[in-house]
Amino acid sequence: MNSTLVESGRCMLEQANLGNAFWSEAIMTANVLRNRCPTRSLQHGTTPYQAIFGKKAILQTLKVFGCIAYVHIPSQLRSKRDAKATKCIFLGYSEDEKAYRLLDISSSKIIISRDVKFNEQKFVRNINYRHKFRNFGVADIISNTHESIRVGTAEIGKTIFRQMLC
Repeated sequence: MNSTLVESGRCMLEQANLGNAFWSEAIMTANVLRNRCPTRSLQHGTTPYQAIFGKKAILQTLKVFGCIAYVHIPSQLRSKRDAKATKCIFLGYSEDEKAYRLLDISSSKIIISRDVKFNEQKFVRNINYRHKFRNFGVADIISNTHESIRVGTAEIGKTIFRQMLC
């Protein structure tokens, strides 16, 4: 299983033209995809997701790793003349919420959002992005799910959120 995830992560990074700074995001996404594929160890084509949760996974929410996505900016965070969306790179799925994890290209921040439009045929092909995010690790996280708008700092193994003041 480990080699399957490693190979999947390596292929996803190469296909998306992203550097090794996004290795953990690729492995987490590969794990999500692997858990939604049937396996021989379970009977009758059952997926690990189905065995754990007792229901079939919704496959319509799966997207192409590294594709360009546009995240809606809530009206509380923009003025009348500002853009309504920001260009991002799709990095995977949120562990805590039913939402997507995306990298805002302009601010280098991770955004967790449900309100996203994907262009699964387009990828970042500019080599400068590999260098820009080489030291990617600790980054601000913005979550604009339907409950609230939150900002926090992601550290290895924990995430601390604080309420954003508008």
